[in-house]
Amino acid sequence: MLSTLPKITDKTFFIAYLFPVLLFIANLIFMLHEKAFALFNSLGIDTLAESDKLEKAVYFTFLVWVLSIVLMLTNKILFWAIEGYCLPFKSEYLRKREVARFKQKKAQLDELSSEWRRNDRHFPFELQLKCTRLARELASDFPSKQSSIMPTRFGNIMRSFEDYPRSVYGADSIPLWLHLLSVMPKDFLSVVDDAKTQVICLLNIFWLSWMMIVISSSLFITRVYASISHAHGPNFPGSYDRSGAFAVGSIMFTTVVYWLMVERARNWGECVKAAFDCFLPALAEKLGFELPREPAKQKQFWIAASRRSLFNSPVPEHYYIKSRGKIKYAPPAHNR
Repeated sequence: MLSTLPKITDKTFFIAYLFPVLLFIANLIFMLHEKAFALFNSLGIDTLAESDKLEKAVYFTFLVWVLSIVLMLTNKILFWAIEGYCLPFKSEYLRKREVARFKQKKAQLDELSSEWRRNDRHFPFELQLKCTRLARELASDFPSKQSSIMPTRFGNIMRSFEDYPRSVYGADSIPLWLHLLSVMPKDFLSVVDDAKTQVICLLNIFWLSWMMIVISSSLFITRVYASISHAHGPNFPGSYDRSGAFAVGSIMFTTVVYWLMVERARNWGECVKAAFDCFLPALAEKLGFELPREPAKQKQFWIAASRRSLFNSPVPEHYYIKSRGKIKYAPPAHNR
Protein backbone atom coordinates (compact mmCIF):
# COMPACT_ATOMS: atom_id res chain seq x y z
CA MET A 1 0.00 0.00 0.00
CA LEU A 2 2.74 2.44 0.95
CA SER A 3 4.48 1.78 -2.35
CA THR A 4 1.55 3.43 -4.16
CA LEU A 5 1.85 6.70 -2.23
CA PRO A 6 3.25 9.70 -4.15
CA LYS A 7 7.02 9.98 -4.28
CA ILE A 8 8.87 13.26 -3.98
CA THR A 9 11.03 12.27 -6.95
CA ASP A 10 7.98 11.82 -9.22
CA LYS A 11 7.97 14.64 -11.79
CA THR A 12 4.21 15.18 -11.83
CA PHE A 13 3.95 15.12 -8.03
CA PHE A 14 6.86 17.54 -7.66
CA ILE A 15 5.61 20.08 -10.22
CA ALA A 16 1.88 19.91 -9.46
CA TYR A 17 1.86 19.58 -5.66
CA LEU A 18 5.28 19.72 -4.01
CA PHE A 19 6.49 22.90 -5.71
CA PRO A 20 3.38 24.98 -4.78
CA VAL A 21 3.68 23.86 -1.14
CA LEU A 22 7.39 24.73 -1.02
CA LEU A 23 6.67 28.13 -2.55
CA PHE A 24 3.91 28.80 -0.01
CA ILE A 25 5.98 27.75 3.02
CA ALA A 26 9.00 29.78 1.85
CA ASN A 27 6.87 32.92 1.46
CA LEU A 28 5.15 32.33 4.80
CA ILE A 29 8.46 31.97 6.65
CA PHE A 30 9.89 35.05 4.91
CA MET A 31 6.83 37.12 5.85
CA LEU A 32 6.79 36.01 9.50
CA HIS A 33 10.57 36.05 9.82
CA GLU A 34 11.40 36.57 13.54
CA LYS A 35 7.96 35.33 14.56
CA ALA A 36 8.60 32.01 12.82
CA PHE A 37 11.88 31.55 14.67
CA ALA A 38 10.19 32.52 17.95
CA LEU A 39 7.52 29.88 17.30
CA PHE A 40 10.14 27.20 16.66
CA ASN A 41 11.99 28.14 19.84
CA SER A 42 8.77 28.04 21.88
CA LEU A 43 8.26 24.47 20.64
CA GLY A 44 11.74 23.56 21.87
CA ILE A 45 13.31 23.60 18.40
CA ASP A 46 16.65 25.40 18.41
CA THR A 47 16.92 26.88 14.91
CA LEU A 48 20.61 27.70 15.40
CA ALA A 49 21.69 24.29 16.70
CA GLU A 50 24.10 22.40 14.49
CA SER A 51 23.69 18.95 16.02
CA ASP A 52 20.18 18.16 14.83
CA LYS A 53 20.24 19.53 11.28
CA LEU A 54 19.42 16.11 9.82
CA GLU A 55 16.49 15.67 12.19
CA LYS A 56 15.12 19.11 11.24
CA ALA A 57 15.50 18.30 7.55
CA VAL A 58 13.58 15.04 8.03
CA TYR A 59 10.77 16.82 9.90
CA PHE A 60 10.57 19.56 7.28
CA THR A 61 10.55 17.05 4.41
CA PHE A 62 7.82 15.02 6.09
CA LEU A 63 5.72 18.15 6.68
CA VAL A 64 6.03 19.28 3.07
CA TRP A 65 5.25 15.77 1.82
CA VAL A 66 2.12 15.48 3.99
CA LEU A 67 0.84 18.93 2.93
CA SER A 68 1.44 18.02 -0.71
CA ILE A 69 -0.58 14.81 -0.33
CA VAL A 70 -3.40 16.72 1.37
CA LEU A 71 -3.34 19.15 -1.55
CA MET A 72 -3.50 16.24 -4.00
CA LEU A 73 -6.43 14.59 -2.20
CA THR A 74 -8.43 17.83 -2.14
CA ASN A 75 -7.57 18.82 -5.71
CA LYS A 76 -10.92 17.74 -7.14
CA ILE A 77 -12.71 20.06 -4.72
CA LEU A 78 -10.36 22.91 -5.66
CA PHE A 79 -11.20 22.32 -9.33
CA TRP A 80 -14.93 22.33 -8.61
CA ALA A 81 -14.64 25.55 -6.63
CA ILE A 82 -12.70 27.54 -9.22
CA GLU A 83 -14.93 26.25 -12.05
CA GLY A 84 -17.95 27.59 -10.19
CA TYR A 85 -19.67 24.40 -9.07
CA CYS A 86 -19.39 25.40 -5.40
CA LEU A 87 -18.38 28.33 -3.22
CA PRO A 88 -16.68 30.77 -3.29
CA PHE A 89 -17.16 31.20 -7.08
CA LYS A 90 -20.66 29.74 -7.37
CA SER A 91 -22.45 33.01 -7.96
CA GLU A 92 -25.40 33.94 -10.15
CA TYR A 93 -23.89 37.38 -10.64
CA LEU A 94 -20.66 35.89 -11.99
CA ARG A 95 -22.59 33.51 -14.23
CA LYS A 96 -24.73 36.34 -15.65
CA ARG A 97 -21.53 38.25 -16.40
CA GLU A 98 -20.11 35.27 -18.30
CA VAL A 99 -23.40 34.82 -20.17
CA ALA A 100 -23.31 38.49 -21.15
CA ARG A 101 -19.73 38.08 -22.39
CA PHE A 102 -20.81 35.03 -24.43
CA LYS A 103 -23.79 36.87 -25.96
CA GLN A 104 -21.66 39.88 -26.85
CA LYS A 105 -19.06 37.82 -28.67
CA LYS A 106 -21.72 35.73 -30.42
CA ALA A 107 -23.61 38.85 -31.55
CA GLN A 108 -20.40 40.35 -32.94
CA LEU A 109 -19.59 37.10 -34.74
CA ASP A 110 -23.09 36.81 -36.24
CA GLU A 111 -22.97 40.40 -37.46
CA LEU A 112 -19.53 40.04 -39.02
CA SER A 113 -20.41 36.66 -40.57
CA SER A 114 -23.53 38.11 -42.20
CA GLU A 115 -21.57 41.03 -43.56
CA TRP A 116 -18.86 38.69 -44.83
CA ARG A 117 -21.45 36.58 -46.71
CA ARG A 118 -22.95 39.72 -48.28
CA ASN A 119 -19.65 41.26 -49.40
CA ASP A 120 -17.78 38.02 -50.06
CA ARG A 121 -14.39 38.94 -51.62
CA HIS A 122 -14.72 42.63 -50.81
CA PHE A 123 -14.91 42.02 -47.09
CA PRO A 124 -11.88 43.73 -45.39
CA PHE A 125 -9.07 41.40 -44.38
CA GLU A 126 -8.88 42.93 -40.87
CA LEU A 127 -12.55 42.11 -40.27
CA GLN A 128 -11.98 38.60 -41.60
CA LEU A 129 -9.28 38.13 -38.98
CA LYS A 130 -11.58 39.51 -36.28
CA CYS A 131 -14.36 37.17 -37.36
CA THR A 132 -12.01 34.19 -37.23
CA ARG A 133 -10.70 35.24 -33.81
CA LEU A 134 -14.22 35.56 -32.39
CA ALA A 135 -15.21 32.14 -33.75
CA ARG A 136 -12.06 30.66 -32.23
CA GLU A 137 -12.71 32.29 -28.84
CA LEU A 138 -16.29 31.03 -28.75
CA ALA A 139 -15.09 27.51 -29.53
CA SER A 140 -12.25 27.44 -26.97
CA ASP A 141 -13.65 29.62 -24.15
CA PHE A 142 -17.32 28.58 -23.97
CA PRO A 143 -19.41 25.39 -24.12
CA SER A 144 -21.68 24.84 -27.11
CA LYS A 145 -24.86 25.61 -25.14
CA GLN A 146 -25.60 28.82 -23.27
CA SER A 147 -27.30 26.79 -20.51
CA SER A 148 -23.95 25.11 -19.76
CA ILE A 149 -22.05 28.35 -19.11
CA MET A 150 -20.22 28.45 -15.77
CA PRO A 151 -19.62 31.47 -13.49
CA THR A 152 -15.85 31.68 -14.16
CA ARG A 153 -13.69 32.06 -17.26
CA PHE A 154 -11.64 29.03 -16.20
CA GLY A 155 -14.78 26.95 -15.69
CA ASN A 156 -16.06 27.78 -19.18
CA ILE A 157 -12.76 26.77 -20.78
CA MET A 158 -12.96 23.45 -18.93
CA ARG A 159 -16.57 23.04 -20.02
CA SER A 160 -15.69 23.84 -23.64
CA PHE A 161 -13.33 20.89 -24.10
CA GLU A 162 -15.41 18.59 -21.89
CA ASP A 163 -18.39 19.41 -24.11
CA TYR A 164 -16.47 19.05 -27.41
CA PRO A 165 -16.72 15.23 -27.83
CA ARG A 166 -20.43 15.26 -26.99
CA SER A 167 -21.31 18.05 -29.43
CA VAL A 168 -19.13 16.68 -32.27
CA TYR A 169 -19.29 12.90 -31.82
CA GLY A 170 -22.03 12.27 -29.24
CA ALA A 171 -19.40 10.87 -26.85
CA ASP A 172 -19.56 11.90 -23.19
CA SER A 173 -15.99 12.90 -22.34
CA ILE A 174 -16.18 12.27 -18.58
CA PRO A 175 -17.00 8.52 -18.54
CA LEU A 176 -15.15 7.71 -21.79
CA TRP A 177 -11.87 9.47 -20.93
CA LEU A 178 -10.52 6.54 -18.91
CA HIS A 179 -11.41 4.22 -21.76
CA LEU A 180 -9.64 6.49 -24.23
CA LEU A 181 -6.44 6.42 -22.17
CA SER A 182 -6.12 2.71 -22.93
CA VAL A 183 -5.58 3.33 -26.66
CA MET A 184 -3.36 6.42 -26.51
CA PRO A 185 0.33 6.00 -27.39
CA LYS A 186 2.71 6.80 -24.53
CA ASP A 187 4.20 9.76 -26.39
CA PHE A 188 0.82 11.41 -26.87
CA LEU A 189 -0.27 10.56 -23.33
CA SER A 190 2.83 12.27 -21.94
CA VAL A 191 1.90 15.44 -23.86
CA VAL A 192 -1.59 15.41 -22.32
CA ASP A 193 -0.21 14.71 -18.84
CA ASP A 194 2.31 17.55 -19.12
CA ALA A 195 -0.43 20.00 -20.12
CA LYS A 196 -2.62 18.82 -17.24
CA THR A 197 0.27 19.02 -14.75
CA GLN A 198 0.90 22.66 -15.64
CA VAL A 199 -2.76 23.52 -15.00
CA ILE A 200 -2.80 21.66 -11.66
CA CYS A 201 0.42 23.41 -10.58
CA LEU A 202 -1.02 26.85 -11.32
CA LEU A 203 -4.34 25.88 -9.70
CA ASN A 204 -2.61 24.92 -6.45
CA ILE A 205 -0.46 28.05 -6.50
CA PHE A 206 -3.64 30.09 -7.03
CA TRP A 207 -5.37 28.67 -3.93
CA LEU A 208 -2.24 28.85 -1.76
CA SER A 209 -1.80 32.46 -2.88
CA TRP A 210 -5.34 33.12 -1.67
CA MET A 211 -4.32 31.69 1.69
CA MET A 212 -1.34 34.04 1.71
CA ILE A 213 -3.68 36.98 0.98
CA VAL A 214 -5.89 36.04 3.93
CA ILE A 215 -2.97 35.53 6.32
CA SER A 216 -1.04 38.67 5.33
CA SER A 217 -4.18 40.84 5.28
CA SER A 218 -5.22 39.61 8.73
CA LEU A 219 -1.78 40.37 10.14
CA PHE A 220 -1.73 43.80 8.53
CA ILE A 221 -5.22 44.73 9.78
CA THR A 222 -4.37 43.52 13.29
CA ARG A 223 -1.21 45.59 13.41
CA VAL A 224 -2.97 48.72 12.05
CA TYR A 225 -5.72 48.30 14.64
CA ALA A 226 -3.15 47.92 17.42
CA SER A 227 -1.33 51.05 16.25
CA ILE A 228 -4.52 53.14 16.00
CA SER A 229 -5.84 52.05 19.39
CA HIS A 230 -2.41 52.70 20.99
CA ALA A 231 -2.72 49.36 22.67
CA HIS A 232 0.40 47.33 23.19
CA GLY A 233 -1.52 44.06 23.13
CA PRO A 234 0.50 41.06 21.96
CA ASN A 235 4.13 41.41 21.07
CA PHE A 236 4.11 42.08 17.31
CA PRO A 237 7.62 41.79 15.89
CA GLY A 238 8.88 44.26 13.32
CA SER A 239 8.62 41.59 10.63
CA TYR A 240 4.86 42.08 10.58
CA ASP A 241 5.44 45.50 9.01
CA ARG A 242 5.95 43.70 5.71
CA SER A 243 2.54 41.98 5.90
CA GLY A 244 0.86 44.87 4.03
CA ALA A 245 3.34 44.60 1.17
CA PHE A 246 2.81 40.84 1.12
CA ALA A 247 -0.97 41.32 0.93
CA VAL A 248 -0.72 43.68 -2.05
CA GLY A 249 1.94 41.53 -3.72
CA SER A 250 -0.12 38.36 -3.18
CA ILE A 251 -3.17 39.95 -4.83
CA MET A 252 -1.13 40.93 -7.88
CA PHE A 253 0.58 37.54 -7.99
CA THR A 254 -2.74 35.66 -7.71
CA THR A 255 -4.18 37.67 -10.61
CA VAL A 256 -1.21 36.82 -12.82
CA VAL A 257 -1.39 33.13 -11.83
CA TYR A 258 -5.10 33.00 -12.71
CA TRP A 259 -4.53 34.37 -16.21
CA LEU A 260 -1.64 31.95 -16.73
CA MET A 261 -3.89 29.12 -15.57
CA VAL A 262 -6.58 30.18 -18.07
CA GLU A 263 -4.03 30.20 -20.89
CA ARG A 264 -2.62 26.79 -19.91
CA ALA A 265 -6.15 25.38 -19.62
CA ARG A 266 -6.73 26.26 -23.27
CA ASN A 267 -3.61 24.30 -24.20
CA TRP A 268 -4.78 21.33 -22.12
CA GLY A 269 -8.15 21.54 -23.86
CA GLU A 270 -6.54 21.36 -27.29
CA CYS A 271 -4.72 18.19 -26.24
CA VAL A 272 -7.94 16.59 -24.99
CA LYS A 273 -9.80 17.52 -28.19
CA ALA A 274 -7.00 16.06 -30.30
CA ALA A 275 -7.15 12.84 -28.26
CA PHE A 276 -10.83 12.33 -29.07
CA ASP A 277 -10.31 13.26 -32.73
CA CYS A 278 -7.43 10.82 -33.18
CA PHE A 279 -8.29 7.85 -30.99
CA LEU A 280 -12.08 7.44 -30.81
CA PRO A 281 -12.11 4.99 -33.78
CA ALA A 282 -9.36 2.94 -32.10
CA LEU A 283 -11.35 2.93 -28.87
CA ALA A 284 -14.44 1.58 -30.68
CA GLU A 285 -12.38 -1.24 -32.17
CA LYS A 286 -10.74 -2.09 -28.84
CA LEU A 287 -14.14 -2.27 -27.17
CA GLY A 288 -15.20 -4.74 -29.84
CA PHE A 289 -17.52 -2.50 -31.83
CA GLU A 290 -17.80 -1.77 -35.53
CA LEU A 291 -18.04 1.99 -36.01
CA PRO A 292 -20.71 2.94 -38.57
CA ARG A 293 -19.58 4.96 -41.60
CA GLU A 294 -22.37 7.54 -41.49
CA PRO A 295 -21.72 10.47 -39.09
CA ALA A 296 -25.28 10.41 -37.74
CA LYS A 297 -25.06 6.70 -36.94
CA GLN A 298 -21.62 7.18 -35.39
CA LYS A 299 -23.13 9.78 -33.08
CA GLN A 300 -25.88 7.35 -32.09
CA PHE A 301 -23.25 4.71 -31.35
CA TRP A 302 -21.19 6.96 -29.08
CA ILE A 303 -24.32 8.06 -27.25
CA ALA A 304 -25.06 4.37 -26.62
CA ALA A 305 -21.45 3.72 -25.53
CA SER A 306 -21.57 6.69 -23.16
CA ARG A 307 -24.83 5.48 -21.64
CA ARG A 308 -23.27 2.06 -21.06
CA SER A 309 -20.47 3.70 -19.05
CA LEU A 310 -22.83 5.96 -17.14
CA PHE A 311 -25.88 3.76 -16.55
CA ASN A 312 -24.71 0.18 -17.31
CA SER A 313 -27.15 0.03 -20.20
CA PRO A 314 -26.17 -2.46 -22.95
CA VAL A 315 -25.07 -1.34 -26.39
CA PRO A 316 -27.26 -2.79 -29.19
CA GLU A 317 -25.75 -5.98 -30.60
CA HIS A 318 -25.68 -4.77 -34.20
CA TYR A 319 -22.74 -2.50 -33.28
CA TYR A 320 -20.49 -5.44 -32.37
CA ILE A 321 -17.84 -6.53 -34.86
CA LYS A 322 -19.10 -9.35 -37.06
CA SER A 323 -17.08 -11.81 -39.10
CA ARG A 324 -18.71 -14.18 -41.63
CA GLY A 325 -22.10 -13.65 -40.14
CA LYS A 326 -21.00 -14.38 -36.60
CA ILE A 327 -20.22 -11.99 -33.79
CA LYS A 328 -16.47 -11.86 -33.51
CA TYR A 329 -16.43 -10.06 -30.17
CA ALA A 330 -19.40 -11.20 -28.12
CA PRO A 331 -20.95 -8.79 -25.62
CA PRO A 332 -20.39 -9.47 -21.90
CA ALA A 333 -22.64 -12.02 -20.25
CA HIS A 334 -24.66 -9.43 -18.34
CA ASN A 335 -25.48 -7.66 -21.66
CA ARG A 336 -26.77 -10.78 -23.41
